[in-house]
Amino acid sequence: MRTFMALALVASFLAAGCGSKGSGDSPVGAWTLDLDQMVEAGIPVAQAEMRKQMEGMDAEQAKMMEAMMPAADKLAEMMRAQFKDVKIEIVFAADGTFTASTKGMGKDEASTGTWTQSGPKVTATLKTKNGAPAEGEDAEPRELTMKDGKLSMQPAPEAPVFYFTRK
Repeated sequence: MRTFMALALVASFLAAGCGSKGSGDSPVGAWTLDLDQMVEAGIPVAQAEMRKQMEGMDAEQAKMMEAMMPAADKLAEMMRAQFKDVKIEIVFAADGTFTASTKGMGKDEASTGTWTQSGPKVTATLKTKNGAPAEGEDAEPRELTMKDGKLSMQPAPEAPVFYFTRK
């Protein structure tokens, strides 16, 4: 389930890409990762990754692997168990700054940055990660989307969408 390893990188993406000022679609306030929505969005991603790994296998091997692929409900159970200790929180301030913390997956991270909003798009730029200046990919702006009172981001094209709810 390599696609979910993107979760380990999410703190850098979050710190680099969240925000929105103004109306009811403002991200100002505290947000936490919605694990249930992430798992729901992640099931088809994980299944597609498993099928991709079957490419290149001979037909008999691929058929056997397909038969062994967990059903969606079992896959959801496995993913919830894998990420049960993962906690991600983002706090957007009205002054255009944010803090983000990620706990779990064997690595805790703390980040700070700045954010802007244009319509539903929130652009966040990481300034520090674990107390040091953000560098390289970590320092690149990231986009999030505000829609229907939810904040979402897709950290990589092959990764599931991460949904955040107000705390």
